[in-house]
Amino acid sequence: MNALRVFQAIAAKVIQATEGVLGIARIASQASVNAGTDDSTIVTPKKQRWGFRILIGRVGYIVFPTWLGGWIVQWSAGVTLTGSAISTTYFPIPFPTDVGAVVVGAYNNNATGDYSVRLSDGVGGATGALYLDRFTTWNNGVTGSAGLSFIAVGT
Repeated sequence: MNALRVFQAIAAKVIQATEGVLGIARIASQASVNAGTDDSTIVTPKKQRWGFRILIGRVGYIVFPTWLGGWIVQWSAGVTLTGSAISTTYFPIPFPTDVGAVVVGAYNNNATGDYSVRLSDGVGGATGALYLDRFTTWNNGVTGSAGLSFIAVGT
């Protein structure tokens, strides 16, 4: 038997792998993974972009894989700010592409109950409030320290 005949004999026995049958499978392209229509190839972790990535706690985030839109949800509670001033707060992880929305609120209000926190565009409107890695706020807290909590969504 020559090399060609050996190859042909092996090739005749090799079959496409499925969920129930051992065999050989091809690696899916990124376009195929994103389309989600091919059921005959396999996906590698690199093409899934982290899968789900999650950190649960007072400070945390959930990163959805690209095949679910690549959404990122981040939050924090109890961030200490300087009272009556513009403050910068950093996200737990930077957004790769876009900050869709940030919702902020007062945390541990002062005793009079008239404390508020809002997004700020900086002194004189010179810069925007949202960046991929941070946002700026203004609060009307008393001098000293104040607090805020936030939830942010983006991609």
